[in-house]
This record gives sequence, structure tokens and C-alpha cells, in this order.
Amino acid sequence: MVDRFKHLFWDKYDIEFHRNVIKRIKEENFPYAQEAENSIFISENGTVDFDKNKIEIICADAANLPLKDKSIDLIFSNAVLEHIHNIHKAVYEMSRITKEGGLGIHQIDLRDHFSKSYPLRLLQYPDWLWNLMSWNRPGYTNRLRLSDFENLFKTCDFKIKKIVYTREYENQIVPLKMNKKFKKYSYDELKVLSFFLIAEKIAKPF
Repeated sequence: MVDRFKHLFWDKYDIEFHRNVIKRIKEENFPYAQEAENSIFISENGTVDFDKNKIEIICADAANLPLKDKSIDLIFSNAVLEHIHNIHKAVYEMSRITKEGGLGIHQIDLRDHFSKSYPLRLLQYPDWLWNLMSWNRPGYTNRLRLSDFENLFKTCDFKIKKIVYTREYENQIVPLKMNKKFKKYSYDELKVLSFFLIAEKIAKPF
């Protein structure tokens, strides 16, 4: 397990969220779903523990992973990739450390993390203003859309095996409330608020 922070904090919302994630990957029959469930222990009184023989916690940045080339069978991330500033370097790093034929399973949340009432509010602003508003805040998102993530993984030698939508915006999108940068995307794509991306590392030397 890799995280930027040395200490992981858990509250009842985190625990319930992770229970639902594990339930979802089992329902979708994702690879290693049973191993994931067997490695994480969530008690009824709100404590979380890991199987130390299966999980090692490493403090590191996603854009500079302290792992050897082609050393990992599976990478799983949960609502992480949308928060990474140097996302292109991070996906390249994941490609570097993943074995040929290895998998990445990523839950990606595209919503505005500062607005509960309008999850697409983050698309209203030009880059300079959005960065000024959010760059150093915990809820920062890089504003990539679904097709951007797909193209980024393909560029870094992954083959997209499956996309599973987990949440979509149900109301009508108002074009006037959108920065011109995002008008190139179809409304069908903009309505996607979160999804699982499953990618396989293709056999191609660096």
C-alpha cells in the first residue's frame, strides 16, 4: 500500500466507503477481489487492520514510486488519480512497475469535491482560476475526464479492458455554466461522475 501520508485516518464514513468498494469489486468479479477482502479487516467497532504478510505500507508519492521495474502484478487505487497534480508522471510510474500482463484497477471520482449541490461546478472555471482556488487544498482535482484517463493509460502502454460507470449526473447540463475548455466533451461523457477503469499492461519494453 502506497500513500503520501505516514498515518492513515479512518472514520465511519471511510469505513463504510471501503466496505462498499470491496462489495463492488466482488460483485463485478474483478481480479484479486477475494484476496483484497481477505487482506483487510474492518471491525464492527470501527477499527481497520491489514494482514502484515500481504500488505506493506510505503510512504511515497505516486509520481515517484520506490519500486522496481516490472515488479507488481496488480495496482488498485480508490478515488486517488483525480487528486494527483502530476498525473501523467504517476501513470507512467504505474506502467513502469507493472509486469507485462499485470492489471490496474482504478476507482476514479470526477466530481467537484468542494460542492455537494453541483458536482460539475469545477468545470466552470479556467485553469488559472481553478488552480488558484484549489491547488493546495485537500479536495483538489486535476479535472481530467473519462476519455482523458483512457488516453493517458493507452499512452503509457496499458490496454483498457473494461470501464464500469458507478455514478452519473442525472440532471440537465447547462452549457453556459461551463468553461470553453470542457465544451469539446460530449454531454454523455460529462455526465459520468465516477467509474472503475481496468487496464492491462501490454508487452512493450521501455
